[in-house]
Amino acid sequence: MDNNINSIGIIGSGYIGAQLSLHFATFNKDIVVFEPSQQSIDTSKKMHNEELDSRIASGKITATTKANILNNITFIDDITKIPTDTNLIIEAVPEDLPLKQKVFAKLEKICCSDTIIATNSSSISISKIEKVVKNKHTLLNMHFYPPVWDRPIVELMKGCETSNHVINKVVKLAKQTDLIPLVTKKESMGFIFNRIWHAIKKEAMHVANEGIATIEDVDRAWMVLLNYPIGPFGLMDMVGLDIIKDVFMSYYHETGKQDELPPAILTEKIERGELGRKTGKGFYNYPNPAFTDPNWLKNPDITNEL
Repeated sequence: MDNNINSIGIIGSGYIGAQLSLHFATFNKDIVVFEPSQQSIDTSKKMHNEELDSRIASGKITATTKANILNNITFIDDITKIPTDTNLIIEAVPEDLPLKQKVFAKLEKICCSDTIIATNSSSISISKIEKVVKNKHTLLNMHFYPPVWDRPIVELMKGCETSNHVINKVVKLAKQTDLIPLVTKKESMGFIFNRIWHAIKKEAMHVANEGIATIEDVDRAWMVLLNYPIGPFGLMDMVGLDIIKDVFMSYYHETGKQDELPPAILTEKIERGELGRKTGKGFYNYPNPAFTDPNWLKNPDITNEL
């Protein structure tokens, strides 16, 4: 029996789904992407072409290689058309538990009993999603960090009955596709990095929301002291403020703690449709956010008398 994962289904072609399909196609995996929105499909294809063209321009690949990679990706708008013998399916839909459960229940009816089904979620554990699925030994969390090719980490977390064989197969896939697999020893909301990152973004928002400092100065402190090109608020813009809110709500529903509720500085942005980079405005304006200006770090606007 072939122990390799050669065929991969991606459910959802948003920001991370589009990256996953391109990344695995680069390693000659057969990719099927389910996406009901033609607009999202068109956006994904545009991103694929732009990313591959940039690699051609830098001499990393040839035009022939680009064509072969794109030929490995098939888009479908009907989830029932996913091949039943697909080795691995990665769900990358919004952070909504009922939606994810609906997707998993549907996939169980479509796929073979040995198809591995993973969720990319870092705030909803597979142990919650798996309640609607009978065959639990093939399920797991498989969380990636965009851009996948520049941040090559995948965090893996078991469900209640996930077999070691399944974990080993996914670890093998990660190594074959230049990803670093990190396996949590027990269930942890947010896995490893995102559990730490959630605490950081929560405190960053509270500092700004309580009027202690501006979002710009929070980011300046982070960028200068950690020698990082982007701060917490810039990173949240990159992820999408609607997704950030969903994660806050997931933590609130899990813990019941009031400080896990999304603060006004976030909800007011969302109400205005300012969702970050994808809408052209979030905590910063895009496509040229202020923090990318070399002089921005050294020239904060001091508007209050000292």
